[in-house]
Amino acid sequence: MTIGRKEHVCGLIVDSKTGAKRVVVAGGYGRFHLTGQSTPLPFTEFLDLDQQMDPVWTDGPVLPIPISAGSGVNFDGGRKFALIAGFSESKSQSLGSIFLLQCSSGNCTWTRMEQELKYPRDSAVAMMIPDSIVKCSQK
Repeated sequence: MTIGRKEHVCGLIVDSKTGAKRVVVAGGYGRFHLTGQSTPLPFTEFLDLDQQMDPVWTDGPVLPIPISAGSGVNFDGGRKFALIAGFSESKSQSLGSIFLLQCSSGNCTWTRMEQELKYPRDSAVAMMIPDSIVKCSQK
């Protein structure tokens, strides 16, 4: 990575048009290069897994807000990556927000989902579970 960080999320994202596979690293806690202060980071970086020789880290889209200690999970065959909860500017209050990363033809964007966690949290484990083992109803 080009920016040193801890408490970041990482996973895999697949471009919905090209099928290109990339490792995604987002957010985290580190020294912001402009201020030198340790703070939650808004930065995303990619490592192109289809680049066989000497893959390099490249900048991705900036998160809507700086986040550290979130959780990450990919779904929809890797075409979507969710960054779930964490901390933002202050480590005194956890987030309930969910941000979605999607890539199409090399253009990647973060969007804030309407859904939020009922109970904000940080440093949690997230994973996808099949619909067949849960009973959810639309409200």
